Amino acid sequence: MSPVSLTFNPEHTRHLDRKVRRIDVDSGSLLVTETDEPVKISEGESHDFEDVASLTLYSPDGANTAVYYFDEKPEVGDADQREYDLERAEKERDKVADQDRPTDIADAKVAQAKSELKSAKATKPKRKSAPKKKAAARSKPASRGDSGGNSGSFESRTTAELRALAKERQIKGYSGMKKRELIKALRG
Repeated sequence: MSPVSLTFNPEHTRHLDRKVRRIDVDSGSLLVTETDEPVKISEGESHDFEDVASLTLYSPDGANTAVYYFDEKPEVGDADQREYDLERAEKERDKVADQDRPTDIADAKVAQAKSELKSAKATKPKRKSAPKKKAAARSKPASRGDSGGNSGSFESRTTAELRALAKERQIKGYSGMKKRELIKALRG
């Protein structure tokens, strides 16, 4: 799931005919139409979309963006895709819980997403050199106070753990960041 970079000149409109998963705005702003309500995405913000076949994007002041599309058929072993699905299911469950509605269905979706993520990670091809690198990374002491106690350095944590930490620290755009970007933002 890699993004497509789109650059907008001021007062530029672009129509996207594929199902969009998420849009991150690195600079400038966008107005997105053809959804239930127009959505404004400002610099440093992200917006997730569901079940929208096409979108029209307008930038009044120019923008640099990253657009993530829904994959037609995600690979069974695609752990990144499954992590994203789990994150979405957890957000939806939290939204339902905030509305004081029963969360049985949302809890089932989270459980299913966790199961699919576990399966995807289990089917991921393993490289012979990877365990040695991970063991070496774990044996190093955390640099610059990254560990926050006995929890290990940022490098030894999973992307999901780093996203959870970034969410706690209210770092904008964390959900679309790669592991190295998350570490840089957390050390910020």
